[in-house]
Amino acid sequence: MTNLKRLRDEARMTQQELAVAAGLSVTYISYIESGRSRSPSANTVRAIARALAVPVVPKAVAAQAALESDWGRSQLAREANNLFGVKAGSSWTGPVIEFPTWEVVNGHRVETTARFRRYADYEAAVRDYVTIIGRLDWYADAREAARFGDPYGFVYGLEARGDEPGWATDLAYASKVLALMREYRLLEGPHPVWVNRLYLDGRRTVFDAASVTRTGIGLKLYIRRCNWLRRIFGGCNAQSS
Repeated sequence: MTNLKRLRDEARMTQQELAVAAGLSVTYISYIESGRSRSPSANTVRAIARALAVPVVPKAVAAQAALESDWGRSQLAREANNLFGVKAGSSWTGPVIEFPTWEVVNGHRVETTARFRRYADYEAAVRDYVTIIGRLDWYADAREAARFGDPYGFVYGLEARGDEPGWATDLAYASKVLALMREYRLLEGPHPVWVNRLYLDGRRTVFDAASVTRTGIGLKLYIRRCNWLRRIFGGCNAQSS
């Protein structure tokens, strides 16, 4: 049983009800639940978020995953399917893995070792991410921004403020996520319509030359990263043809 099927059963929703809530077809819901899709697309993220009744901005989540996992290349992502650097606190009863990491303490970078959550696959990582965003009070601003399709408000809503820890101790975290979104044109388009536009279904994607030049990383790496974003969450702001 896939995570989405289990989630739907727990919510006592039929495939038809979930399809209507997520704006998807019953056929696509069946495809997700079949387990044939190895990694979650933007549609999968949206279906999970809708079923959990937690608003998120998929493209901001994509950028966050890219930043946290180094485009899926980090050891934590490769060995534990942990795309978001989620640590294993005392409440976590699932499998864990230990890795060296760093935190910002009193304005200084401190090297440390931490226990992280290990997931069966990317879909499980996304489901846990959405659950965390929906469960913790200090992400209320992020949830409210997502309801209006506001990527800026969503990302800034993840920041640490006062006694609220936020997603990361890095004081420049939100700026880094937004910078990555700008580089890969994830902030462009009319609001809030663009949030629901998907680019993973086209057989061929036309990439904007100016975006490639702006990143300074070259066409091959740019396309490789765009394909990673498309495979995970729906990807770069390009037009399919």
